[in-house]
Amino acid sequence: MFKRLVVFLVFVAFVIFAASYMTGYITLAPGSLTLAPVDSDGLMVDLSITTDTETYHSGEMMEARVAVACNKDLESIIVKLYGVKDRFGSYKINQEEIVEMNAPGEEVVFLASMPSCYGCAGVEPGEYELKVDVIYDGEIYSTTKTITLVK
Repeated sequence: MFKRLVVFLVFVAFVIFAASYMTGYITLAPGSLTLAPVDSDGLMVDLSITTDTETYHSGEMMEARVAVACNKDLESIIVKLYGVKDRFGSYKINQEEIVEMNAPGEEVVFLASMPSCYGCAGVEPGEYELKVDVIYDGEIYSTTKTITLVK
């Protein structure tokens, strides 16, 4: 059991190192990492999200980078970014991409326009959660990030 744990931890360290080397961009802030086995074959997925800034103005463009690291080549995974829920319960940011994933990982870049935070748009200035889902073979892996929207 101990030997398996050591091998697993070495493998995780290698995947994280390889992904950060390839992207130059992975940060492991608290709450930004999801690590979970997908199936009995030992597939592992690491996930993080970074944005170009923490605070956005109404209508400003946001660049969100989603780093996905895995230990196997995967076909047709769905990477979905959504967030900034209005008062009606709808997400003002809602994008997804289908990508081929090559080990040790890939980075997916999303560009989204921030919603207007005035009256009828249903979005008030404040903190909002961005969520990223990676969907593969019926399994969903998620991470979140908080951003601030100002007028």
